[in-house]
Amino acid sequence: MSLATLPLEIIDIIIDDIHDQPLSLKSCALTFRNFRPQAQKHLFATIRIIFPYKSTRHAGQALLDVFVNHPELGNYVQNLYLKDYFEGVWDTDKQIFCRVTDEVLPRLFKHFCSLKRFSLDGAVALTRSRMLTDSAYLNDLSPPLTSALFQMFRANQVAEISFEYIMNFPLGYIAMTCPRLKTLSIANMDSFSPLDDDIMYDLALDIVDREGSHKLPIKGATATGQLEVLHFDDASQSTIKKFYEYSVLPSSRLTLSRLRNLVLHGHRQTMRDIAGAIITSAASSLEHFLWDHNFYLVFFAQSDRPWNHYTPPNSTVSEVLTAIRAHNNLEELVLVLSCEFADMEIHQWDEVGEWAAEFDSLLTSQGFGRLHRVAIFVDLSDHEPENPLPVDDFVFVTERLEAQLPLLRDAGILSIQWAFNEHLQGTLEFPGVMDQEAAEGVVIRRDSQEPIWY
Repeated sequence: MSLATLPLEIIDIIIDDIHDQPLSLKSCALTFRNFRPQAQKHLFATIRIIFPYKSTRHAGQALLDVFVNHPELGNYVQNLYLKDYFEGVWDTDKQIFCRVTDEVLPRLFKHFCSLKRFSLDGAVALTRSRMLTDSAYLNDLSPPLTSALFQMFRANQVAEISFEYIMNFPLGYIAMTCPRLKTLSIANMDSFSPLDDDIMYDLALDIVDREGSHKLPIKGATATGQLEVLHFDDASQSTIKKFYEYSVLPSSRLTLSRLRNLVLHGHRQTMRDIAGAIITSAASSLEHFLWDHNFYLVFFAQSDRPWNHYTPPNSTVSEVLTAIRAHNNLEELVLVLSCEFADMEIHQWDEVGEWAAEFDSLLTSQGFGRLHRVAIFVDLSDHEPENPLPVDDFVFVTERLEAQLPLLRDAGILSIQWAFNEHLQGTLEFPGVMDQEAAEGVVIRRDSQEPIWY
């Protein structure tokens, strides 16, 4: 039987079987015409555009040209990842970054009608100083581009959204436009030069109203949607606070009251207020709660205090857990204790006694009947892999922690583990959909102006 006589059902099965092999898909699309539609469906399902550091032209222009000439391909796009984005160009004469309203992405967004995941990662390395970058508003989005984003969200059933290093963004409108959203991850969104909330939201709303975005239909049911997963760091607490405030408005289309997974990353004590509000509102549904408390940043921020007398984040966690005792579905709790391997001495672990007893008693009380694991990760961030590991020190610290938490230990739910991480971000790196090892679909890299199909 020749390829030309193969039934379409068989052709689809063949192509679907190699959906995760971009090179094979491309070869099939170029070899046999009947293979092309199904191969394009998989190839265009995921699009990644990696913007160059000093761009003189828009990295997405070539891809826009593809969709203009073949608009049917936009129906296949389900995942869109934009990395190192800056709304502007590099002025080669003046040797500076210049903000220019993006006219390419808004046109590109209009081609998508089946988008499920979206990620926008701003360019953090625009200048040598983040303060200088921020004061120049280089990580901000223009009102027209912001409006185009929300129009795209309205026209699609977006389930996952991720933002990082995008400043002065009216995230609260997500609660008004994305009833199908299930996962929201944000990081480094608070600006050193914040715009007034009224100005920031009014600018975006003015564009939305003027372009008639509110008249766009929202796919699916009219009932309020339920966010299930929320990740944010302490460099986004103001932004997430505004998002939460919008989510509890009567006009909100998205609620946090059924949240199942909450991940916090950072050390600032001001996080506790918004975190407490979110946890309390979702107490009956919350199943997974992680607070990756970055000790190193606390040490530098409060260098005038001896670190072994610093009240650890566990006291804050205990207060939050106390508030939701007896009305929660928590099954697992993970804490990260960061320390330097070179300074791991006996007296530096004495501080555990300041919080351990209350923590131990609380988590073994009847209010946490579903809890089956409390994991404490000891993060040796400065450990060098080529050096031998002093097992005796590990045993000592493990035994010391277990002795301070006897109820959890005897209940068989205490887990003490070791992690070695070269980054200052802590053991639990902030999750983002941008960080994926294997690239699939259409990728435009920093050094390329043309789409590359993998």
